[in-house]
Amino acid sequence: MLPSFETLLKILGQEEKSGFQNKAVIGGLQQLATQWVGTAIKESTSKDERLQIEKIAAILKKYPQMSADERPVALSDIRQIIAGETTATSVATPK
Repeated sequence: MLPSFETLLKILGQEEKSGFQNKAVIGGLQQLATQWVGTAIKESTSKDERLQIEKIAAILKKYPQMSADERPVALSDIRQIIAGETTATSVATPK
């Protein structure tokens, strides 16, 4: 697993503990997306990893507009993407 994925999983855990209020990091998860993508792309070694990163970034950028019910699903989807599962079905997942 990429170190950036491990870091993101820790942040998602904090977001969950904070009640999905988008306060796990300063500026919110959408702000994190920009910095995280750059780091993750540098660490990636395959096309599959880069696709995972793109999917995750799309979800993070939409996070502030999501409803309280959508946010837990979005974080679950990110975890599934990191795990390599292709069944992530959130409304936030790019089609």
